[in-house]
Amino acid sequence: MPRVLLDESVPRPVLRAFPKGKATTVDLLGWKGIKNGSLLLRAEAQGFEVLITSDKSMADQNDLSNRQLAVLVLPHANWPKLRGMLDKIAAAVMGLPPGTFTQLPPGR
Repeated sequence: MPRVLLDESVPRPVLRAFPKGKATTVDLLGWKGIKNGSLLLRAEAQGFEVLITSDKSMADQNDLSNRQLAVLVLPHANWPKLRGMLDKIAAAVMGLPPGTFTQLPPGR
């Protein structure tokens, strides 16, 4: 299981999708408010392998081609809708190649 960081746009209960100690949030690290480019650099420097966000514009604003970090973009940040997708989210992070953006389709 890769080390996962949840962006501040992702509801904290999404942490339940991952084993204890394998995921944390931007907020819990005290990184809230850090802009996307700086957040990607910091996350990679701290050994995170996947950043999960619901910010669909992140792919247009950042180049991951030379990075060791992958980004999973959720279809929305609505916790009641994401609750039923936790298994799908956990499975999606397992095969993400470094340096890529992947959009998770909506639904269960």
